[in-house]
Amino acid sequence: MLKTISILLILFSINIMDDEVDIEKRGATKRKEITGALASALKMNNFDMLTSYIPEENEILYLKNHASQKDKYIYDQIDVETFKNQTKENFATVEEAGISHQLNWSETELVDQQEMKKNENNYTVFMAVQDMNGKTMKLSYDAIKIKEKWFLFQGIRVEQCLTVRKDCPK
Repeated sequence: MLKTISILLILFSINIMDDEVDIEKRGATKRKEITGALASALKMNNFDMLTSYIPEENEILYLKNHASQKDKYIYDQIDVETFKNQTKENFATVEEAGISHQLNWSETELVDQQEMKKNENNYTVFMAVQDMNGKTMKLSYDAIKIKEKWFLFQGIRVEQCLTVRKDCPK
């Protein structure tokens, strides 16, 4: 009897935690919102503009509690601080790649966005920014849907630089 009560309490507390996972003020209602925020953050060299789009402890906990058995191991391995720091490092790497290829970040505009669906809740988003001199950088990032909101997931990557130099990271 005591064991049954303990199990019920655990299940009840998990339900409460799910209900308490309040992400209404975080994330994006549409994936395109993240792309716009990322383009603006790169333009202004301000990573902090992305913080509301990066999953925090509540969102990761929600993923862990609702993941399929196939995907559960991925979310169980995530340390929130490490994840955030890695995303910040990726942001800096993209900024540096643009600078080394003479892209003027402060004059860039978002010129293209395309998406590739991995599954219902995961997309890879491809975007291109271009400066006033016509130099273009193609980037990508992964987006994940958590409780009806979209978040930046798995970093930001340089796909291609269309500038005067040929050695842009891929």
